[in-house]
Amino acid sequence: MNRLGDIAPPGILYTPIADSAVIETSVVRDVPKFSVRGSIRNIEAVDWDVGTIRVEILSKATPVGTCEETGNPDYRILKPGQTINFLVICQKISPPPKGETFEYRIRAERWEDQKK
Repeated sequence: MNRLGDIAPPGILYTPIADSAVIETSVVRDVPKFSVRGSIRNIEAVDWDVGTIRVEILSKATPVGTCEETGNPDYRILKPGQTINFLVICQKISPPPKGETFEYRIRAERWEDQKK
């Protein structure tokens, strides 16, 4: 199964986290790079093992880049109803064309070991 574009190791199932689990986001102002902070809440009745959190950058609804959270621990267990915060700093993106602004969307995933 694909993990936001990557191939999952055998026995691991990557599941996208629902958009409704991303409970807040905001662009960090006055920093040299495009940065987004936010929170994700486990909206299911099972523990989540949260993996990568990515920001897809859009210009006029067209993807123009992606970046992912750095300094992320190898795993984060998120109990039902629990919330985690994240910060994604996009290092390698060009500024939008003059007079335009970037939009963004958050893509996150959780994984399950199918060998259990």
